[in-house]
Amino acid sequence: MVKSRQAIFAPNELSKYKFSQQRIQERIDEANLQYALHKLLDKCVLAALDKEFRIENVPYSFREAIYFSRPRFATRICGALGRNGAPLDLLANCHGEAHVENEDPSPSIIPKQVARYSAFGHLLENLPRPDEIESLTKNLKSFNWQAILRRDLEELRALLQKALGDTRFPINEVTLWDWSYTVASIYKSELAYRYITGQ
Repeated sequence: MVKSRQAIFAPNELSKYKFSQQRIQERIDEANLQYALHKLLDKCVLAALDKEFRIENVPYSFREAIYFSRPRFATRICGALGRNGAPLDLLANCHGEAHVENEDPSPSIIPKQVARYSAFGHLLENLPRPDEIESLTKNLKSFNWQAILRRDLEELRALLQKALGDTRFPINEVTLWDWSYTVASIYKSELAYRYITGQ
């Protein structure tokens, strides 16, 4: 499935990975989409996301974590990644587990305004209705990504609390901050469990 939100590598950057002939064109098509992630982020942001972290002494970049963290994507194409893809598959699984709202994909009510609601459908906060992609992109471009690398999450929290993780009513009470924090919490717990149990 083609997903522009994970296409964080430009077409010319994909050559460092060993995709099969069958898959490389899919990856290039994805990278050429109008809202491909690498087109929305500044070069300095992409460079900051190239910083590496390690899991069991295996290096991954933050961009690789974004790109390869799709269900069964990293291990299925671990030849392309060139190293163990299981930790990134685990991240994709944690992302999927946090998607409890996808159990009912067809909401029957569409609200007129973009707003946060409680789990019971009570209005919590009206949000401005600019073009969602352009508004979030503008804020991401001006965001201080070095703060993340220093593990200072307050700026990120302020930014992601102003954007919704889902705009379908009545489940659009979930902010991107709530969503991201949930996925990260599940991932840390899973990594710790697998490390402790030798998996």
